[in-house]
Amino acid sequence: MRRHSQRRPRARVAAPALVLAALLATAGCADDGGATEEIELDASPSAAAPDDPDASAGADAGATDGSKDGADRTVPRDPRDGELIAGREPRRLDAEQRAVLDVHLAYWDERLRSFRTQRVDQGRVHELATGAAAAFVVSYSRELARQGHDQMGGAILGVRRVSVTGDRARVLTCFRNSAVDVDARTRKPVEPAVAFAQTTDLLVREGPDWRVTSTTLTSNDPCEYR
Repeated sequence: MRRHSQRRPRARVAAPALVLAALLATAGCADDGGATEEIELDASPSAAAPDDPDASAGADAGATDGSKDGADRTVPRDPRDGELIAGREPRRLDAEQRAVLDVHLAYWDERLRSFRTQRVDQGRVHELATGAAAAFVVSYSRELARQGHDQMGGAILGVRRVSVTGDRARVLTCFRNSAVDVDARTRKPVEPAVAFAQTTDLLVREGPDWRVTSTTLTSNDPCEYR
């Protein structure tokens, strides 16, 4: 399987739009084929995303001490402005799970860079995503620019579980977030930041590559991200 050249998002100038309105705004985006993928808000932390892969094919998150495979995995407690940092992740991932996780992280990295700058690399977006997940990067970046807004703040993305079943995959994540939409001129927030967000992302295999197809916000309760 060919992998994209993934960069682990440790210190990119990128901040996530995890504000509730941003995620809700993705409902009803259509892909190039006219199909619609919805991204919904469900208040229940245990809500499952549609067409969930078999949980038995997943890898759960390991210890929260910031270490992994002997590498430097020191993770700060609080997000830093302009950074999306990879935090907690499962201890054991096979090659397929790692490929899924790499695409997931790269998608959020690219999505968040786009929201901070309102400059979208559509070629890169479509390497990493399809359907609503790709369409939202373009549409929300344009909406921020239209309103005279951009973003400040950052996030730490902890991965709780990676599941793969055939050509479908699921990634459960926990974001520790400080990113917020701001007025580009005054730098004042236009809405409150969401301190935590738990999400379920679905991915599909298209040819040799994995792509994110939808993101579901399942809870904004505190969660383990380090």
